[in-house]
Amino acid sequence: MDKKATILVIDDEESMRDACSQVLTKDGYNVISAMDGVTGIGLVKDKKPDLAIVDLKMPGISGMDVLEKIRDINSSIICVVITGYATISSAVDSMKRGAYDFLPKPFSPDELRIIVKRGVEKRGLILETISLREEKEKMRESFITMVSHQLKAPLASIQQYLEAIFSKSVGEINPQQEKIFQRISERISGLLTLINSWLNLSN
Repeated sequence: MDKKATILVIDDEESMRDACSQVLTKDGYNVISAMDGVTGIGLVKDKKPDLAIVDLKMPGISGMDVLEKIRDINSSIICVVITGYATISSAVDSMKRGAYDFLPKPFSPDELRIIVKRGVEKRGLILETISLREEKEKMRESFITMVSHQLKAPLASIQQYLEAIFSKSVGEINPQQEKIFQRISERISGLLTLINSWLNLSN
């Protein structure tokens, strides 16, 4: 990612928040922290972090609930769970609630760096995918507009001119001319039907 990633640390232990902040700040990240789930969720809404480190055991809202709320707010935010009560079931449950990875306490600074680096890279890929999807949608909408205005409108206009010719309001036409104009009208009607079908399918 080009800009500095913002990391949110949510843990009720001040020593853990400080330790994570020191390690990650040295690595060039913007680090913010919260002492409980409610404060952390508020920071997610306000600061829009790239990655959240969430302790499972906290007073008030549990880490599991925090994971679900973060996913509801913005599912592209990467969540890493940290806990001193690591079990297979808690790891599985946290993954079901949107956690990207699981880090049992105590962990070393290098372990934290590695997992955060991977998470930030994952976040970058997610944002890139979202950007490409949005760009593709813009191109689709632009193409629909082009088809609608630059193809459909002129054909409809030609069809109106042909109707004026058939009504003989612009003068008489002989049978051979009428047959040719009728074929032209049929081809244009077919093209308009094809364009309308394509537009309906795209929408």
